[in-house]
Amino acid sequence: MKAGKQLTILWLVFFITNSFSVFSQEKAFTIQKENWTSPQKLQGNNGCQIFSMVSFFESEIFRTSGKKLELSQMYLFYHVFIEKTDRYLRLRGTQTYSTGGLFDDAIYMMNKYGIVPLSHYVGNRNDKGFYEHGQLYGEFE
Repeated sequence: MKAGKQLTILWLVFFITNSFSVFSQEKAFTIQKENWTSPQKLQGNNGCQIFSMVSFFESEIFRTSGKKLELSQMYLFYHVFIEKTDRYLRLRGTQTYSTGGLFDDAIYMMNKYGIVPLSHYVGNRNDKGFYEHGQLYGEFE
């Protein structure tokens, strides 16, 4: 029993001293290739996946064509909201109706309605600079 405790203490001392030596080492990183990404968008309290998908498409457009574009998330959100509302009303309130969505919402809406630059369809931001969709959904409750 005593030997087991000593072995456990020895292992603890070994792991603790090793962990401190790992944190004390400085590592230098060199950037081999830096990829362009679109500027950060203020999403606010929205759980909308459209923001991340649009950012992904902006980065892919730059990677494939070299063009730096900013696409409108609100253009896609508008169509998602209209389609969700339509489906909610047609199904007489049995469909889930809440903020947020899935990654494929953006792809589906782009295929159906297209996409526009951010400069052509900005949407309405609040005084803090981000969008609030909760009030739209709250009207149905």
